[in-house]
Amino acid sequence: MSLKGYIELIRLVIRTCLFSVRDPLAGGIYSGFLLPPPRTILSLLARALLESNGVKPEEPLKGNRAADITMWAVECGSIGVCRLFSPLTKKAVTWRIRPLIEIPDIGSKLREVDVVSLDTSFTCDIYLYYLVIWDEVVNRLEKYLDSVKVGLDEIKASLMGCDRIGSTESMISVIDIGSLKWTPIGSEGEINTYVPADWLRSKVEGIYLMLPYTILIGNYLNDNVCSRLMHGFNSREFKYSRMGDKKAMFLVPLKKFRERRFTLYKEESVVIRVKEKFAVVRCHDGCGLVAPKSWIE
Repeated sequence: MSLKGYIELIRLVIRTCLFSVRDPLAGGIYSGFLLPPPRTILSLLARALLESNGVKPEEPLKGNRAADITMWAVECGSIGVCRLFSPLTKKAVTWRIRPLIEIPDIGSKLREVDVVSLDTSFTCDIYLYYLVIWDEVVNRLEKYLDSVKVGLDEIKASLMGCDRIGSTESMISVIDIGSLKWTPIGSEGEINTYVPADWLRSKVEGIYLMLPYTILIGNYLNDNVCSRLMHGFNSREFKYSRMGDKKAMFLVPLKKFRERRFTLYKEESVVIRVKEKFAVVRCHDGCGLVAPKSWIE
């Protein structure tokens, strides 16, 4: 299959009763993001690529972790966004942590050491969207792997096997996966997925949140590290656990309803105008998202 210039829009429908994606800068406070950020969404695609190519995350590829190399390639050639299909509530939930510790002369023992309050989002179905230029991903992976299997047909089974998003406890079930038809509609249009506020020509009413951004987004935000990573992998500059420290303001098209004990969020479409380098894309299932104009011309 020739993937030169091949761009694909993949939709992954997941079902989860709760999830929590912790803010890496939260310190001792276990605060989390309202929705899965772009990097968290793309990590599912990177994980599926590793599995479909028979590579373990910790396996060394020319002196680098396979998980880092794959995530770098995916971040440079993909956009990941999400859309609520069901209403979402968010509230702090008490978690008891019982780690297994080794005690001299006694052996392993479960011991309760902490009780924390963790930001947790409750919903049912979430739509994850991946706009991928496969040759951008392949060109980077081929520097480290002899042969690369990509494309939805090759990785579908691995994507169907995804069992969590965010923290280890955030279990999910993949209930549908497929490739969607899409149409670019220009610099103005209706969206219902989040977008970096810096990509907007003018501010619109809505919820604005700080979210970790990807290498691709950082490149358009004039982040020097991300711009260098677009041209080549550098293990000193790309640390997956530390890339989450890079955040930007995003417009999140949701409507908020306050209740006594929690806050309820529902999907709400907004009409936006984007800057010259970007365009609004409309999917046949009603999803609206923003992508670099150079991708879809």
